[in-house]
Amino acid sequence: MYRHGDRAPLVYPYPKDYYTSEYWPRGWGGITNLGLQQSYELGKFFRSRYIEFGFVSEIHNQSEVLIKASELDRTIISTQAILYAMYPVRKNPAFQWNPEIDWQPIPFYTTNIKTPDLDTIPSNIVCPRQIALFEKFNETCALHYGRKYEKLFAYLSKVTGWDNFSYFHVDRIYDVQREVMNGLLEHQPDWVFKRWPEYENKTTLEIFLPMRHLKYHAPFADFESAKATTGVTLKRWIDRALNVTRSKSKVSPKLIMFGSNDWTMYSLLRSFELHNYLLVPYCAALIMEVYSNDNGEYDFQILYRNDTSVPPYNLKIPSCEMPCPVKKLPILYANSTLNNIEEMYKYCGSPPPKCFKESR
Repeated sequence: MYRHGDRAPLVYPYPKDYYTSEYWPRGWGGITNLGLQQSYELGKFFRSRYIEFGFVSEIHNQSEVLIKASELDRTIISTQAILYAMYPVRKNPAFQWNPEIDWQPIPFYTTNIKTPDLDTIPSNIVCPRQIALFEKFNETCALHYGRKYEKLFAYLSKVTGWDNFSYFHVDRIYDVQREVMNGLLEHQPDWVFKRWPEYENKTTLEIFLPMRHLKYHAPFADFESAKATTGVTLKRWIDRALNVTRSKSKVSPKLIMFGSNDWTMYSLLRSFELHNYLLVPYCAALIMEVYSNDNGEYDFQILYRNDTSVPPYNLKIPSCEMPCPVKKLPILYANSTLNNIEEMYKYCGSPPPKCFKESR
């Protein structure tokens, strides 16, 4: 499972922001050129690890590799850039259908925005139980930070266009960081980089970072919230690993890729009990690999690629020695999984929609 690349803000970071949608070539929420480069680098990583290593063929084969991306434009475009890096035409001249174009089309599936999909974006499903926990957590944080940063919030109420700046505006205003990352610096107001002696001499954005982490963590702050969001997703990951151990013939497909978003990935990390309380960066990848060992049994490992400067981290599975046997997965996560979407709606405390049909 991978997150899309860097994107533009979804809306103005704050009402008086100078940078309108005109400064984002693909519009609000659209992937940026930086995001495309991040996606391309992720594709090169997948190529090195799974294609050049020989796990799957140099030539794309749908029976070996299955790709499904969420319906968001930025995820679809990221997936295209990833596949461009995984299957460059220069490595397979027979597939260069036009001498002027160094690209070959690779098929992948997308979801339907009107039907829920538990592989790529279960965080889109409305869950009253999860929302109630989220709101309770946020209210506590808002009270704490409203007192701690009373002076800062009062100042921002005068300069941002919001009359009463509060903790609930942090998500929006932190999107200024996206502008900075994409070189939109000339018209940034002084308060963006202002240092506050009364707050450990941190800049405004540095002050907001831990609050951003908390707001990011809030929807999945506890076991219940993560189970409500990715309990079925986790069950599917476990079932796929078990299917490898039960297969008497060659497993198909061998590599399954899901293009997703940050909330889904964070919740799945939480369901695996592997979360690190940090933001899921753009083009991060959460990977489960299944191996046969010398005893004819099967082990698995969970890798997390959230830093391009080092190899992916091999995450330690709680209560299991490494390498961890696949057969232990159902036991380790018995309380963290839900069997199907009907159980998910029941756990959430809401009935499934009429004429319900899950996206495949």
